[in-house]
Amino acid sequence: MLNFIQEQSQQSIFLIVISIAALCAAVVLCAARLAKARFADVTFATMSTAIVPMGTILGLILGFLTQREWENFDAASRALYQETTQLNQIASASSLLPESSRNRILTGVKEHIRHVLDVEWKLMSAEYASTLYRAPGLAAIKSAIAFEPNTQSERLGQQFILGALSEVATARMNRFRSSQTQVAPIVWASIIVLSILLMIGIALTLSGTFTVAICAVALFAVTVSLPLSIIVSFDRPFSGGVTIAKDPMQELLKYLSQ
Repeated sequence: MLNFIQEQSQQSIFLIVISIAALCAAVVLCAARLAKARFADVTFATMSTAIVPMGTILGLILGFLTQREWENFDAASRALYQETTQLNQIASASSLLPESSRNRILTGVKEHIRHVLDVEWKLMSAEYASTLYRAPGLAAIKSAIAFEPNTQSERLGQQFILGALSEVATARMNRFRSSQTQVAPIVWASIIVLSILLMIGIALTLSGTFTVAICAVALFAVTVSLPLSIIVSFDRPFSGGVTIAKDPMQELLKYLSQ
């Protein structure tokens, strides 16, 4: 269910989340109305003392998760940008090497980009992915610079490409890691349970004036839906509602293929 929601557009995610919140609010309000009628002599107003700590805990969880999702999305974007930049520099530095090595390096760079776009992107969109998957393009580049340089420029180019290869491997690892940093099921369960408990507490506390209870529960449902929509949208940076674009890699591949 969660995977289906995360794969929708931003607008659809918000509509789904707000719809679920509205449904829960309606059920809670109906239950509170029945409870008030059944236990008319019970004073539910004293439940307000439990609402504040629960609301504080829920607010802290939502705030922490929202910040973490933004930071993870930013880290994934930076990893892809760094990888693309280093690949571009490898292609540029290949001009310092003999023609045979230069052609093999350019072929390796393009092979790696195609591998990222066609294979690794699908792996990062899946629930599980690992950096243990081979990167044939990077192996081809490393093989192409395995020669004895004859000039100073060849030596410098070889050293630069070797260093850039290390940066590409690091960025690739960070990209995979960011794609798998998701909210744990227990955290989702905690948010849902706390939200429902707070709805129940608000509805029962204000059950003496049902119109006020409706307004309060509705405001709470909308308030919780906003950060939840953000968290769900950013939770999967390569396949969620807000995704990282392939444009940098695609543009570099197009440039190198000219």
